[in-house]
Amino acid sequence: MLTESEFTAACEQCWQLLSGPGPRCLHALADQKLQSFCQGGKWSGIWNQNYMGMFAAAPFLDGELLRLHENACDWFFRLQGDGRRADRAGMIAPPGALPEHVRCEEDGSIQPHYKNDEHSGQAGRYDFWLEGTLGGVIMKSDLLLVSRDRGDLASSLPKLELALEWAASRQSPENGLLAAGPAGTFIERAYSGTAAADGTFSAGYPSGVQIYYCRALQNMIELERLAGNDARAETYSRQRQRALDSLALLVEDGRYFINYLDGHGSRHGVLGARKHNYFESNPNHDAIAFAVAGHDLAENILATIAGIPGLRPTPLLACVYPQRDDTLPGYQSDPAYGPGGGYHWNGSAWFSSQARLLLAYLRQEHHAEAAALLQRMLALHASGLLRDVCSDYGRLDGPGDCNPDAANALYIDGFAVFAAALRGLFEFEYRAEALLLRPHLPPGVQSFRLPTYARFGSKKIYLSCRRDTHGSNICSVQINGQAYTDFQDREVTLEYAVLPQVAEVHLVMS
Repeated sequence: MLTESEFTAACEQCWQLLSGPGPRCLHALADQKLQSFCQGGKWSGIWNQNYMGMFAAAPFLDGELLRLHENACDWFFRLQGDGRRADRAGMIAPPGALPEHVRCEEDGSIQPHYKNDEHSGQAGRYDFWLEGTLGGVIMKSDLLLVSRDRGDLASSLPKLELALEWAASRQSPENGLLAAGPAGTFIERAYSGTAAADGTFSAGYPSGVQIYYCRALQNMIELERLAGNDARAETYSRQRQRALDSLALLVEDGRYFINYLDGHGSRHGVLGARKHNYFESNPNHDAIAFAVAGHDLAENILATIAGIPGLRPTPLLACVYPQRDDTLPGYQSDPAYGPGGGYHWNGSAWFSSQARLLLAYLRQEHHAEAAALLQRMLALHASGLLRDVCSDYGRLDGPGDCNPDAANALYIDGFAVFAAALRGLFEFEYRAEALLLRPHLPPGVQSFRLPTYARFGSKKIYLSCRRDTHGSNICSVQINGQAYTDFQDREVTLEYAVLPQVAEVHLVMS
């Protein structure tokens, strides 16, 4: 566990890496052609699943950094499927679907890639990017709830609604789950869906897709209220409740989410099963990070993770353990994806996923695990490595990686962890008319000041707190030195209408 001074120094270092001008800070990933952040390293473009962890940065970025972040998110909506536009593989995305990635091609044009067809040339066999489309909705709606920009809201809301409409068209009328076909999730061609006897594959029901649908709907309920569309907010509320009710079908024995349910009724990602015996990390930590899993299930998930030593042999968490037996044919024979278990989506520790894991650890106040993860990521950055992934279940961080890059290459994924370290301390749940803060300070920290302000519309919030004793319940709140009474034991509600333009918010806990 970190001491108070070590904790403060780590948070300040995270903010310096996000905001500083140095060659190994976030600004180094500004792409002049895209006018946005990019993936980094040898990759010219923005990959949706790699960028997803940057969700955590929305409250803190401002000025040029905010412009680059917003542009990165907006590229996916500028190139949103419309039923007419084709990508370089000839794929025409249905109206609402977002690209899997956006990149600057050799001719200088900015092009969408609607499916995960890298290395395979078989895009026609794969589904469009369902989980990533929902991830894009989460990212953009969160940015809008932070900024409250009426112009951006008016132009973006129809695109967000179209994306949700496409996702909802995938919902089974029987079980209420969203169906994703092969390679339609964040794990790309490691997700096969439902296998047929003739060697073809069709849709299954992935936990990750359903979890992202629930969170996307939660954000959109608040966004529609902000826009004054109460009727649509009510519609989304009913849809979210049905999605949450159906999500229970994907929980295994009250302990964790499986990877997916296939069309034959087989459950993939069940520990100890004869077939498909593995644990899938992403949907489990994401359900906690995005507040889809309740407290008890969240604790059971983290206990399950802790009970699988091979899943987390370092402070980083592998995406799966021990390995999959249900990838698409040819996936593991692709040299770029490594020799087998422990590599790529068959066991690497992806840094964007570590950001969401850190949010999960902080939400549940598993501070020892959170501190170890953050220290490991800061150490990797200091050593010159800030890639997108560590192979061999998180062990391999040097030469020999199956996807080599230049020494000291920077990737966007790692910076997401540093943003998560700040957002996870108070959650920063933005709603139509209020910001909810839930402090999660480590028990040994008696006083703390966030190293930057958080945005809420045009207003700036400087946040600090102290403990009178070793407790964690909020006993008083002051805003600019005046008592503020809208709080409960573990939550402060900052109403936008009464918040001053510059607000020094101080919490006292005991």
